[in-house]
Amino acid sequence: MRKKVCIFGAGGLGRSVYSLMRMLGEHELLFAFVEDDDCFVSRTIMDIRVLPLSAIQLQDFEFLLAIGSPTARQAVVNRLGSNVRYASCIHPSVICLEEVIIESGAIIFPSIYLSRNICIGHHAIIMPGTVIGHDVVIGDCFTASANVSIGGHARIGNQVFCGLSSCIKDKISLTDGVVVGMGAVVARTIENSGTYFGNPARRLTSN
Repeated sequence: MRKKVCIFGAGGLGRSVYSLMRMLGEHELLFAFVEDDDCFVSRTIMDIRVLPLSAIQLQDFEFLLAIGSPTARQAVVNRLGSNVRYASCIHPSVICLEEVIIESGAIIFPSIYLSRNICIGHHAIIMPGTVIGHDVVIGDCFTASANVSIGGHARIGNQVFCGLSSCIKDKISLTDGVVVGMGAVVARTIENSGTYFGNPARRLTSN
């Protein structure tokens, strides 16, 4: 029998993930929203209680990490430890061709196209309208905002954030920790972490 699920994160993304669970008919599996103790406020959201992390027996639940920031999501993974189990939540409308590997903890919303021979790491969050070309490899804790496009044979590192309507050219690589701003067009390999905006994308800040 499948374990109950806790959504870590009680903001707008957390509510959206719960709505996705409802669309999948899995909402009865949700036990609670969970927050860190230092920001916990006792309340209910959509008739689901919010609990502090200290009130949860980690081994009794599977977790979905509804945290938009890849670095913050990775920090939670590190704190929860290696014995925690993670659920995935993937809408059935996702078009997924052959030989696509999606690791645990994925949250994937409707209206997404995944070509073939793709590998997506743990704890990915992919929003509607995203297109990922063939032979793409993506690391852990990836975030794609709505309408992101990634060309074939791209290599995306760990903890990469792609903003609304950003584009990644085919056959290039993004190192770990890159933030691609809204509408940016990445036409060359990025070897240094930081925040990139514009067309072509240029680094504005370093991480």
